[in-house]
Amino acid sequence: MSRGAWGFLVFISLLLVGLGMTLYLLGTDMARLMLQQERRDAPLVLVRLMAPANLSASEVAAADDAALVPWLMPQLDRFGGDPVLLSRAVPTADGATRWPLLSLVIHDQGGQFVEQLGLSDLRNYTGLPADSWTDFMVLQALGTELPPPMAEPDGVLVAHLARWPDGQSDDAFAERWLADIEDTLASFDGSLIWRARLQMLASSSSPSWDALWLYRFPTAAARDAWLADPERRTLHALQRRMVAADSWLLLEAVSMPAQGSVPDIPTAP
Repeated sequence: MSRGAWGFLVFISLLLVGLGMTLYLLGTDMARLMLQQERRDAPLVLVRLMAPANLSASEVAAADDAALVPWLMPQLDRFGGDPVLLSRAVPTADGATRWPLLSLVIHDQGGQFVEQLGLSDLRNYTGLPADSWTDFMVLQALGTELPPPMAEPDGVLVAHLARWPDGQSDDAFAERWLADIEDTLASFDGSLIWRARLQMLASSSSPSWDALWLYRFPTAAARDAWLADPERRTLHALQRRMVAADSWLLLEAVSMPAQGSVPDIPTAP
């Protein structure tokens, strides 16, 4: 074989090795997001779960909205994005939640957002200084359905996070239980306003969540009555057979700040 042919083979081999390393570092889904034009231009929905270092769950529940905004809207001045929902979780009767804060942010052109982050930022992305949180998770909502506007939701929200066992999926769960869930919601004027499959991008711990179901109720009383309803509780007990783990967050919306008025995150003591 000629020297030129050997050189060409070496070049191709190096190119394949480089592509393989890129796929490994980015993850196959993120690499496809950057390589495929139609996905580069598609919106990217990020779900952020956060536990601030400076505030306990009970302090988050009692804090003014303005004090929570820095954790809920990190780096929007740098990376952009449209915050759809900023919310705090209300501690339930069985104890404080692990995730006191939840936000949904849409980036209109997901591929450009990933390119802005850069490789190192993507693998370590929190959007927050390391000393500002005790627990965090950033997840990508998969699929094409975008969450509805919830900046000032009419009523109260409940988020249901689920992790599926091997071989299970959100579609299989919905096919089996969606009609029953909607029947129980209707009795309390509640509705399922958004559901999404999830993929973890960054986390301070694992495992991740696979799905998010978001419900809306006209009042906190209607929400609490639905959660306590014997029929719903029995239904949930049956559903747990299809779920490896799940978590319920009772959410209160946090008011959106005026553009350009997001303060810095306080330094943890």
